[in-house]
Amino acid sequence: MADREPLSMPEADPAPVRARHVICEPRARAALLRDLAERPRIEACGLVLGRCEGGAWVAEDTVPLRNAANRSDYFEFAPEDLVRHDLEHGDRIIGAYHSHPGGPNRPSTIDVGNMRALTESPWIWLIASPRGATPLGVPPGGSWRAAGIAAFRVEGGQLVEFPVDVAPETPAERPPEPPADAPPA
Repeated sequence: MADREPLSMPEADPAPVRARHVICEPRARAALLRDLAERPRIEACGLVLGRCEGGAWVAEDTVPLRNAANRSDYFEFAPEDLVRHDLEHGDRIIGAYHSHPGGPNRPSTIDVGNMRALTESPWIWLIASPRGATPLGVPPGGSWRAAGIAAFRVEGGQLVEFPVDVAPETPAERPPEPPADAPPA
């Protein structure tokens, strides 16, 4: 296994904590919505791939991971999946995501504990929910009417929420419009 430099936020970036944010690019947005649609009743979870640039975590894609707990109120990455994807994408992993299918997109006590355990990591933690914050869009299949997303880290012992800028829906993601003369579904 080759040594690689740990991913970190640039030291020279003088931006205060509040100026940092997450940019969720179209591919990451679409991948998150697909995962939420495929696992609407358990906490969908996975890794966020991208780069850290100019004080921002730029989410370019996601990699869904199996929720080994298979529960609606708790997630646990399957260790073998996490190791495999760390070896494949390690230098591009900028965070993790999971959903709260039955609650708000605020971190639970367990979520905050996991963030505290990884305080030295540059990861951002994204939480998606049918209720809340920055609109992500409507997952295909109608399992959720809409999804909201929020981003968090623990820094200096405190939970910090970061703004999320979500890319607009692309034409390829929109469901086709029925013809004007089509009967109602």
